[in-house]
Amino acid sequence: MKTTKIWAGLAVAGVLPAGCGGDEEGGSTAKSDESKAEKVDEKEQDDPKATLMDALEKSQQAQDLTTVMKLDTSSELLRALQDESGSTDPSADKFMDLLPKSSLTVHQFSRDEALAEEQDPQDLDTDMVLQLGSAKVEIRMVEGGLYARADVEKLGQETGLFSADELRSSLGQAPSGDPTAQLAHDLLAGKWVGMTAEQVEAAGLTETLEQSVAGQSEVATDPAQQQAMLKDLEGLVDEHGEFTRDGDVITAALPVEKSWDDFAKVVNKYNPDAAEDEKMPMLDDEARQRIKDDATAEIEFTVQDGDLTGTTIDLAQFTGWIDESSLEDDEKQEFAEVKKSFDEGPLKIVSETQIDQGSPTAPDSFTEVPQELVDGMAQGAQQPGAASSSTLDG
Repeated sequence: MKTTKIWAGLAVAGVLPAGCGGDEEGGSTAKSDESKAEKVDEKEQDDPKATLMDALEKSQQAQDLTTVMKLDTSSELLRALQDESGSTDPSADKFMDLLPKSSLTVHQFSRDEALAEEQDPQDLDTDMVLQLGSAKVEIRMVEGGLYARADVEKLGQETGLFSADELRSSLGQAPSGDPTAQLAHDLLAGKWVGMTAEQVEAAGLTETLEQSVAGQSEVATDPAQQQAMLKDLEGLVDEHGEFTRDGDVITAALPVEKSWDDFAKVVNKYNPDAAEDEKMPMLDDEARQRIKDDATAEIEFTVQDGDLTGTTIDLAQFTGWIDESSLEDDEKQEFAEVKKSFDEGPLKIVSETQIDQGSPTAPDSFTEVPQELVDGMAQGAQQPGAASSSTLDG
C-alpha cells in the first residue's frame, strides 16, 4: 500500500501572505487578524484533505498524546446482531450490557522523540485505563517502572466472571509467609502494586517492553502500535479518499471496492493472532459483484485548531453497500433482518484524541512485587519455554 505524506504546512504557507498588508492600508490590528483568520478558514474549507493530512501528521509527530476509544452503541442492538449471527453463548449477554458503557484510554508521553519514532521504554511513559462499566483497570509504565491497580470487586460484579469474596476466601488459604499474599490483598483492595525500573530489568522484562515500544509485539492492542496503525490508515485515506468538510468535521469517502483489500491488510496486520476465519477477508469476484459500483465507506475526522480530536466510523453504513439484486431470495430475507437490527441503535467506533496533557507519573505509593517473584520471572526469562506460573501460584 502506497503511503503518501501530505505536508499541509506548504498550503498554509501559501495562505498567510494573503492576509498581510491590512495595517499598511490603515486597518486596525484586530481587523487585520480577523481578516487573516477568515482567509485561512476559507482555504481550509476549500482544501479539507490538506487540513486533515496536516492534522494526522501533527498527531504522528506528537510527543504527548491521549486517545480514548469506545463503541457508540446500545445493548439492544448488540443482542439483535447476536441473534442474527445464531450465537447462543449465554456468557455474552453480560457483555452486551457492558460494552456500551466501556472505553479504553491510552496516554503516552515521550521525553525524547515523536511517539511514532520512540524506541526506548525509559523515555516513554504510558498510562492505560480500561473502563468496564463502573469498574476500572489501570496500568502505568513510567521511567521503566511498571504499575497496576484495579477495581477488583466492581470488575467481578460487572463481568460476572468471579466474586471478590471468592478471591478473598482463596487468599485465606494461602500458606503463611506466601510472598504473593500481601500483593494479592492490596490488589483486591484497589491499591497500586508494581515493579521499579530496577526490578523490571532484573526480571528480564526490559526487552519485552522494548519490543512493545518498537511495535514488534504480537499483541494487537499494544498502545505502541497505535501510531504505526494511524500512519498506515493515513496512507490508505490519502490514496483513496475524497474529502468534504462541515464545520470541524472532515469526511473521507473511500470507494469500497477499490480500498477494501488495502484496509483488510491494515486490519489483519494489527491483529496477527486472529484465526484464519476471524481475519478480515479480501474481496473475491463473487463479493465484488455484490457491492454497488458507487459504494463508499465514510470516516469522519474532527479537526479543531489544527489538531485531530476525534475519529468516527459508522459500522452500520455497510448495509448501503450491498446490491440487493445480486442476492438470492433467502439472502435477501437475512439481509433485511440485519438491516432491521440497526433500528435498535447506532454501531460506531469512536476515538477521541488530545495532545499535550502532560506526562503520566508513578504512583506516590505502591506495593512492590516481592523479590521472590522477580527472581522467578528472571529465571523464566533465562529459560525460554519454562513454566513461570508456578512462582505466581506460590
